[in-house]
Amino acid sequence: MTNVFDPGAYPALANIHDRTSVRPEVDRVWFGEGDFAQAADFNDAFSTEERKRRQIGDLVASDGDRLSGGEIIVDADAGTVLITAGSIYLRGAPRSVDAATLADVPMTGDVELGVRVVVAPVTAADDAIYNGLVAGTESYAEPGAVRTTMSVRWAFDGDGGEGEFYRYVLLRDGSVISQDAPPTLSGVQRQIAAVDHGAHGNYIVRGCQVSALGLVGTKRQFSSRSAGRSTTVSKSKKIRISRPSIWRRTASPMAGPARSPSPFAAHRSQPSTSWSSSRKRP
Repeated sequence: MTNVFDPGAYPALANIHDRTSVRPEVDRVWFGEGDFAQAADFNDAFSTEERKRRQIGDLVASDGDRLSGGEIIVDADAGTVLITAGSIYLRGAPRSVDAATLADVPMTGDVELGVRVVVAPVTAADDAIYNGLVAGTESYAEPGAVRTTMSVRWAFDGDGGEGEFYRYVLLRDGSVISQDAPPTLSGVQRQIAAVDHGAHGNYIVRGCQVSALGLVGTKRQFSSRSAGRSTTVSKSKKIRISRPSIWRRTASPMAGPARSPSPFAAHRSQPSTSWSSSRKRP
């Protein structure tokens, strides 16, 4: 089927065709002098070039990769997720996404946060600027070509919203697993990562300052500032760690006599003490 738009949903646009989906092997469209020009030929040419451009972009990034912004704030008690305005890579180009608060987000199990994409046609009936502009020509004030717009908004998989869903990050039991930094050339990155890890192993690049937030039920929560880490996979950004555990303060060999514990000790920097947990790291 070569229809660009669903004839059932858009019967007035049933005359718009594009053959690239049924002839994907075509690499180039050529026009001959004296030949009849078909609108579908132009559509084929534009779609072929769009496909090539997207293939080049996909070498650098994947659909849903963050380019800027898009910070996530989770309120597990309210079941809401606030995602700030940002830019992501999607369908071969950067796409801006406005800030949004997602409601009724499940806080147990794995939930994919992402965006929903809706593509809609715009005709001269919707916007008169697309009528012929030049007076004295046969096309003057006549409807011109159809355009499409793309709206992108934050969503989560399973929200029942309209549009195709693309994953952004994974929410597991109310915590964001990771929010990777903007993408780089993946092939070059993998080569550098192998050399870097071979020489230095896994290490923190920057940040990762930890602060105690207090008890939430039976869990003691700790907040970790934005940080960069280098692992065998890539450098990534960690958001928060929360786990049930019992933390105790122990004196460092260089700390001298132990002092009386202070209820505010967890919120201050303690260069002469160390923190240990009764729970082993996973």
